[in-house]
Order: sequence, then structure tokens, then C-alpha cells
Amino acid sequence: MPRQNENSAPGKQAVKPISVTTVQFAMKNPEPLRVSLALQHRIGLSDVVVVHDSRDPSGPMVRDVAEQFRSRFNRLEVHVVTEAETAKRWLPGIRYAFSRGADMVPVFPGDFVNDLTESDRLQKFIDGYKEMLRQASPARLVVGDYRVAEQFK
Repeated sequence: MPRQNENSAPGKQAVKPISVTTVQFAMKNPEPLRVSLALQHRIGLSDVVVVHDSRDPSGPMVRDVAEQFRSRFNRLEVHVVTEAETAKRWLPGIRYAFSRGADMVPVFPGDFVNDLTESDRLQKFIDGYKEMLRQASPARLVVGDYRVAEQFK
């Protein structure tokens, strides 16, 4: 029997997810964003919000990448905020996704540093993310983690 704050995931109930991705501040190379969007498409996410800072000089690059990927998604929007710190960009992105009708908001890394290649590690990430989506519901928070080479994360 679930505890009071643990609801079991609904059966085949239709849930509308809108994924939120933040862009690296002062991104020099668009590849991490391209990889992020390609993975979201591969996983099956159809609505995506890309969040970046209005003071970020890479804004034109973000818009170009979004335009390149727009046809792969049902909806792909760029949401501009005024927050340079990545963690602080998540919240307005999540709020925006809910304001656009999301029932749940999966957050997705926007800072992949490797090309999108076939590997056991990549497949493990994809499988883990799909499992998180399967477990998620409007009444459930699911948290996951992934490993990166950078020590500051």
C-alpha cells in the first residue's frame, strides 16, 4: 500500500510531457545542444522548451539549432530568461512548460560534450531516461542522475 505521498503511476492514462533543456551559457559550439535535441527526439519526446539567457551571446546559435530541429518535434520553443546560472534557469523553464499545458515536465541535460554515437553508456542513458518517463506522472516526482567527466558537476 502506498504511503500518503507516494501515488502509484497511472495505468495507460494519457499524460502530456513538455521537456525542458537549458543551454550552456556562452556556448561556443552548438554540438551539445544538437546532441541534447537529437536524444530527446530519439527517446520520443515531442514537445521541448529550450531555455537560454537573454544576455548570452550564443542566442543566435541557439535559435539556429532550434530551427534545424523544429521539424522533428510537435513543438519546439526557445524560452528566453534573464538568468546566467544554469540551475536557476530550470525553474522558469519548468514554469513556462506548465503554462503551455504540460501535465509533467521532464528536464533534460543540454550540455552533452560527446557526439551522439552508439555505445553501451549512451544506451544506458536512453533506457534510464525512458524508465524515468514511464514512472513519472502528474502526481509523482522522479529524480535521476548521470555521470560526466567534468568535476564541477
